[in-house]
Amino acid sequence: MRFRSSVIAFMALTLVSASSQDLHISRFDLDGRQEGFHIKFDSGRVFGWRNTADSPGVALGRMVTQNGESIGLYPLRNLPGAFFANAWDIAATPDGGAVIAAIVGYGPEMKDPTDKNRPPLKNMLLKFASNGKFISAIETGAKTHTERVVTDNKGNIYSLQDSGIDGAYPMMVEYSSSGSLVKGFMSSDSQRFFSPSSNQIVEGGDAIGPESRIWIREDRLSV
Repeated sequence: MRFRSSVIAFMALTLVSASSQDLHISRFDLDGRQEGFHIKFDSGRVFGWRNTADSPGVALGRMVTQNGESIGLYPLRNLPGAFFANAWDIAATPDGGAVIAAIVGYGPEMKDPTDKNRPPLKNMLLKFASNGKFISAIETGAKTHTERVVTDNKGNIYSLQDSGIDGAYPMMVEYSSSGSLVKGFMSSDSQRFFSPSSNQIVEGGDAIGPESRIWIREDRLSV
């Protein structure tokens, strides 16, 4: 996902200073799988998230502690009825844990996303403690899903949203550390965020353009 034509927004908020960057590696063995992981550096720590976990014994994410211990994150062990989870991003939490932005499927995954028989999907923010223990799942609604996520020093979560629906929706949503909805802002109907050449706001990243990011630095939430 990216903004076209270097569309950038800066939101001045009272937040902790932090920064992150990420890269993709083609191979990172975990739980006997060969699927590549995305590796992200956030708040001085290393995280990994995999596109899909399709069984309780497959970690959707991984985090490395300050002492070098590698901890797997297994949401399907704690989501009754879930068949798979697709991760979009991961972020550090101030207590040493992590939050994963994911779409969780409650039925076998379909190869064709337009299949009318596809299983029910839920858009979620999945929280984990510093020891990898599952804490909670925050459902973020059926009409949008989280593409990028970041937290502040109080544990509040900021999610960059995307949607295929018609009409306006908040592109940024804030949740409290307990998972309660605080507010949505940066409306998709604002002309500030439109591409000059189309009516698209955010779109899939590709090899010729950078993906969008959200980060917190010098008390600013930046997109």
